Amino acid sequence: MPKSRTYRLLFKNVTKLLSKAPTLLPHGFALFANADELAPHIDAILPHADVLLPHLDKLLPYKETLLPYIDKIAPQAAILLPHADALLPKAHILLPYFDLLMPVAEKLLPYKNIMLPYAEVLLPHAEKLLPHIDMLLPHAQRLLPHAEDMLQDIDVLLKHIDKLLPFYD
Repeated sequence: MPKSRTYRLLFKNVTKLLSKAPTLLPHGFALFANADELAPHIDAILPHADVLLPHLDKLLPYKETLLPYIDKIAPQAAILLPHADALLPKAHILLPYFDLLMPVAEKLLPYKNIMLPYAEVLLPHAEKLLPHIDMLLPHAQRLLPHAEDMLQDIDVLLKHIDKLLPFYD
């Protein structure tokens, strides 16, 4: 049963909630069961409810990881949620780098199955790697198994990347 604080938040936003009633009602039981965690994020969730709620069953198991970032995630839901099955298990690794990754997300997402296994190795170097993403992605499948070794010398590698990659094929 939701706490009284939750009821106050829901009541305060009743007009917004009612405007989204057709979208919310099919998910009413799940939303009510998670109302304590979701209510503080109504303003971030409601504008994107049409995109978020069809994926609610996938999102709820990760709510502790996702909710601190919901203000950033919700506006990008249409881009990210088609890839939810691959991204959600790695959300705890990816979300701290959200601001770096989103500008290139549409380039990266087609390579998600190749890149996600290496996320923990690559992401600490994201600031250095992302400016070279267009050059690196076509070679990702062959480069990534060697990522740990190459990242030890990342500054040297990136300095000469434009000369090295044409010879890598």
